[in-house]
Amino acid sequence: MTSALWACRHGSNAFVLGNRSTTICKRKFSLVTCGKGISNRCEIPFETRRHGRNVFVLGNRSTTICKRSFSLVTSGNGIEKKPEKEILTKPQQTMVYLNDVGLVRGERPASQIFYSSVLGGAYLCWGASMFILLGGGSPELAASNPGAHKVLSALIFPIGLSSIVVSGSDLLTSNMCYATLPFVSGDPRRTKEQKLENLVRLWSVSTAGNVIGCGAFALATAGLFSGSSMGAFAAGIATKKVMTPAVSVFFKAIGANWLVNLGVFLASNADSAPGKAAMLWLPVTAFVALGLEHCVASMYLIPLGALCGADTVTLTNTLGNLLPAIAGNAVGAGFCVSFLQWKALMHPNFQFTER
Repeated sequence: MTSALWACRHGSNAFVLGNRSTTICKRKFSLVTCGKGISNRCEIPFETRRHGRNVFVLGNRSTTICKRSFSLVTSGNGIEKKPEKEILTKPQQTMVYLNDVGLVRGERPASQIFYSSVLGGAYLCWGASMFILLGGGSPELAASNPGAHKVLSALIFPIGLSSIVVSGSDLLTSNMCYATLPFVSGDPRRTKEQKLENLVRLWSVSTAGNVIGCGAFALATAGLFSGSSMGAFAAGIATKKVMTPAVSVFFKAIGANWLVNLGVFLASNADSAPGKAAMLWLPVTAFVALGLEHCVASMYLIPLGALCGADTVTLTNTLGNLLPAIAGNAVGAGFCVSFLQWKALMHPNFQFTER
């Protein structure tokens, strides 16, 4: 006679396996079944609970009978149900994943973060240079329909962030989200001092790498645009950036990095590279079309504009744009995404497990 192996609670002290009952005695129980592959009496000095259809949990051990796993959990004098593991939705899983990435992202060697940040800055510049090409190369559309011109030129910009997300390169503005999440989540796997050390290393080294990557890219591409309508477009953008008041730059930067890290969050929900690119495309398009301030994009667009004839650009007013942009970007990532998104999705008593 063959019987499927399954189990359920039977009274206060018994479980049923196959079609036989097994009594549990405080510190041990016996398994007896007529199912295929089990013919012996098995005594285990712990107690049990149901977990799913075929699985029981037992201390730190797992026992397999007839290719069906069960385990036991000690509980004192009676059978005590162990709390079921919290089932997370896909967005919740993504928040935990981003937190886990942030926990270790700053622990890499500084040289690795630096080289990855140089690439990250360069990748963003590919998208920004295409934005200049399309935006500056269609002055008639800009004059006749400025709204459509802004949106259509912005649609090409996400090439940069797509490349960064898929390749795993470093960008200061996304690292602002990664490094603040472990503080917001209260992750106990690192101390506050370790989290702060990782944040400082990650932000400072990725800033240096992004500046070098963007500056070098501006030098390399200025010749492509200088002396044309595209060069004039780049110069106009740089002039507008350095002449914008710091307070306005700060608030525009909050919105920009809120959208950028929303894009990173949405992309992290996707499993494939095309899915990741598709998910982040519209949030990034929105921040570019709205003319918001992204500090790494400005690390390219301001020097490019200066090289293309923007005489008003100086080191002082460049820093006057970048510093409030960095501060605003940090708020957009750390508060609008790390804090609000975590609090909106995760249960206050969420427990981390070692990975």
